[in-house]
Formats: sequence, structure tokens, C-alpha cells
Amino acid sequence: MNIDNVICITSSECYVGKEKSGDHACVIDESYYIYYQGENKSRHFDRISKILLTGMSKLCDKYNLNMEKLKTAGIYLGTQYSSCNSIHTFDSKALNDSPLSVNPIHFPDTVINSPASQLSIEYKMENENFTISNGLNASLDAIGIAYESILSKATEIAIAGGVDEWGKIQSYGTQCKKEVAEAVGLVLLEEVKQDEARQKSYIQIISYVSENVKKDCILSADIISEVLRKQIEENLKDYEQKIEIFVSSLLDETDEKHLFEEAVKKSGFDIELHFNNKIYFGATGVVEVDKIYKKSKLDCSFQILLNLNKSILSCLIISRNPPVS
Repeated sequence: MNIDNVICITSSECYVGKEKSGDHACVIDESYYIYYQGENKSRHFDRISKILLTGMSKLCDKYNLNMEKLKTAGIYLGTQYSSCNSIHTFDSKALNDSPLSVNPIHFPDTVINSPASQLSIEYKMENENFTISNGLNASLDAIGIAYESILSKATEIAIAGGVDEWGKIQSYGTQCKKEVAEAVGLVLLEEVKQDEARQKSYIQIISYVSENVKKDCILSADIISEVLRKQIEENLKDYEQKIEIFVSSLLDETDEKHLFEEAVKKSGFDIELHFNNKIYFGATGVVEVDKIYKKSKLDCSFQILLNLNKSILSCLIISRNPPVS
């Protein structure tokens, strides 16, 4: 990468469910996801693909992104559950009514990579196409992997994001005690000149890492603080700006607060700590980034996004108006 350039998020669009379903789930209403070129155009897609394609359509409309620009973009999609509802519905019908009862045209909707593949096909994108399905960390890791792909020249631009739908499988699978919500969020990453990044207040990605923070089967505040200290010292050592951390995890609220407060204290840095009170499944990371992207006024502080899923901590450092290096 040219030393005068930086890798930035230059576009961001996110939509979170508002309609209640069940005791604690907010879902995306149907009127949202038929936005994608009308009901007839979207009727042959499974629901999670409709939600994703609508998010992409809105991102393109909002930022005037054309297919020519997106043609060589890589796709990195984070989802905790992906097409599990479609797989479950397809298999259940075949099991209960015989294999002859299922419609073969729906079979492509029953593979884990289906939503990302549909996105690639619809927008004629010819580069890498990945689905990351590792729980709560999925879309934060998708953004991190997209960043590393641009850094390594595997792609010049990347669409990264997260999407999950709420259904039977999700309601069976989640043990989250907090309120949960469906969400779709997408960001465009590209390499730009430092002066342009500062002028347009793009979000620069500073670093990304994913590490195991369990020691002897116990979540370790010491290891979390070591990850933080190492990332801050290696990437922000010349800066003295304010640092904020945004945490999402599936821990009990009390345990979460204690673990991360202890880790921040042990890191030795002056850090402002925030805890997110909603879980958006695989879209959690991109929802966090989108909130920061859309803040109207930010100083030169650095934001560290931490998603903890069981033993794996994903850490993404970003800045809205980074100092010129």
C-alpha cells in the first residue's frame, strides 16, 4: 500500500428490525425487504437474501455506487445463522411430505453461502466471495478480513457486512438474555489518499486482530488487557487522543462489566468504556461501525470495537479523523 494512502470505510448503510416477534426479538418488516426492485423481482429469493439485497440496493442508491465500480469488489459477509431457516424449511418439507414435494428451484437457497452468492450474482461481482459464520464476531471479522484483503492486494475494494434473520432456528439457538434484533449492515472499504480521508471524514481502519482470551477454560481479563495494550502500543503509540471502547458479548451483563472494566484498568490506558445493550447476531459488528460512521461530530479519538464470542475476542481499531502519519 502506498504510504500516502489509507484504507477507509467510505460508505455505510444499516437497517435494524423494528417489528416485535416473540418475547424479545425485533424483526425487519416485509415492506422493507421488498424494496429491492419491487415484490416481483425479489419473490424468488429466500428471506435473508431479500434483506441483504435490499441493504445493498439502499447502500448503492445512497452513495451512487454503480456496477462498474463494484465489479471487482470482494464480498465478505458475516452471519451467525445464514440460511438456516431456509435449510430447515426445505429439509422439514422433504422429511414430512417426501423429497418429491420440495421445489428444486429453492435448493440454492439452502446453502450457508447463499446470501453472499446471491449478492455476487445480482451485482455481477467477480472477486472473492466469503461468508464468515462464527457467531457474534461474524461481521466485525468480515470487516477485518476485508481490510486485510485490501492490505494484501487481494482486492482493491470490498463490500463487508453482516445479516441475520429471526426465525425458529434462531429462537432455538440463541441463549442471549438481552433484547435481540435482526439487522443488515454493509460498508464499502477502499484505499484512498490520506488528505481525502480527512477532508471527507471517512472512517480509517487502523488495525484488526482476533485472539483466544481463555486461559485454563476461564475468560482472562489479563489476556484481554494484553491484547488491548499490544494493539494500542503498536498502532497508536504516537497519539494521545481519547480512546473509546465499544463492547458486545453474550456474557451476563454483570460478568461482562466486571471482565472488561478489569481488563481496561490493567491495560494502563485512559479509556472510556461503553457496553452495547442489543445483540444483532452476526450483524453486530457492522451495526457498531455504522453508528460511529453516522455520528455527525467526532473529534480525533480512536474507537476500539470488541466482540467477544465464547473464547474469541475480535478487536477492530478505527478512527473518524485520524492524524496524518
